Amino acid sequence: MAPVVSVVLTLGVGVPSERVVSAVRYSAWTVAAELATVSLGMARHPSLDSGSQILNARTLLDQLEVLVTFLERSQGHSWAEIADKLGVERQSLHRRLSRKSMKWA
Repeated sequence: MAPVVSVVLTLGVGVPSERVVSAVRYSAWTVAAELATVSLGMARHPSLDSGSQILNARTLLDQLEVLVTFLERSQGHSWAEIADKLGVERQSLHRRLSRKSMKWA
């Protein structure tokens, strides 16, 4: 069983350890691969179950957003820079993600 990784986005000063960054990067790759698999499956074989698969894809996309934002913050990018690239207001992004905590195995 894989260890549970927990990421909490904070405004705190300080840089996460390379071990944490590596774990988050690996998790981002895993979530992105799962999202691609779910999306391709829906496109190839649409069915009545597609609604639950869309909900699953949204959950995966939310997880990926948190992970990627954590990685960008760990590289020194500001909330404003990240928000600008996403086309949203800094305050909106910060409110939505700054206290978001994710755990996954």
